[in-house]
Amino acid sequence: MLPAIWLALGMLRAISRLDELERRILLEAAAAAFALTLLLLLSLGLLAWPASPSPTASTSPASWPSSSALASCGQLEKPMKNRLRVLRAERDWSQADLAARLEVSRQTVNAIETGKYDPSLPLAFKLAYLFDTSIESLFQPEPSDLE
Repeated sequence: MLPAIWLALGMLRAISRLDELERRILLEAAAAAFALTLLLLLSLGLLAWPASPSPTASTSPASWPSSSALASCGQLEKPMKNRLRVLRAERDWSQADLAARLEVSRQTVNAIETGKYDPSLPLAFKLAYLFDTSIESLFQPEPSDLE
């Protein structure tokens, strides 16, 4: 039991040193590994599945989460357009320069610029402060997303 605790503490220390995008990727990988481990334990019979759902629990598709509920969890959201590349070019900064100022990796800056990743609110505030503008002027949602 003690080695497992030390391993968990070591992972938490390592995660705290990563930037935001790397941390999310690692935590998603850990969640997937946990799910696969759970399936393996179930398939080997080392873990028992609950006998049956309670009579009040509904398993019909009507009780499943809606796509809007999933979207609010961040799984189906579309990235917002942003002016990051333009503002960075105006200052003649490379992605690495901006990453150093934000204390994130260059890959994080690239992912934000290309719309593959939306920054967290603290990172969005850092960007707005760095470019001396508002968050609203940095990121513009699609008009269809506002309806």
